Amino acid sequence: MTTPPGVVFADWRVSWFTDLREEGTVAVASGSKRVLIDGGDRMKRKFSDQQLHELRNLIPIDWLIEKQLLIPSKFSEGFFRFVCPLCGESRTATHIKTNLARCFRCEKNFNTIDMVMLCKNLSFVESVEFLEALK
Repeated sequence: MTTPPGVVFADWRVSWFTDLREEGTVAVASGSKRVLIDGGDRMKRKFSDQQLHELRNLIPIDWLIEKQLLIPSKFSEGFFRFVCPLCGESRTATHIKTNLARCFRCEKNFNTIDMVMLCKNLSFVESVEFLEALK
């Protein structure tokens, strides 16, 4: 099925438009667009939940930060510290059990996929593919 010109495709996630429950129109910044809704056949998932879980949890975030992304880092006060890719501060740490990194200045948590997206300026899909190659 091809989408006609001037038509925006949406799947079940269009539920945030409380006034739109079936094919119709919705106001968008550039004017009004016709919206097609279906059960999500066109939005097939490229990665399984298991695959994403493995990438987030089995690739050590310390190793990813230090050896693959080459973010300046060091061990300090018993914690692995790195330069935050968002704010540039070193008030950071990683947690081995959760495999998450945290910046205490900008108060953000990062998993392995987030870190690759930020540091390499890749999309979610490209970041997952990058991590798959490392696995």
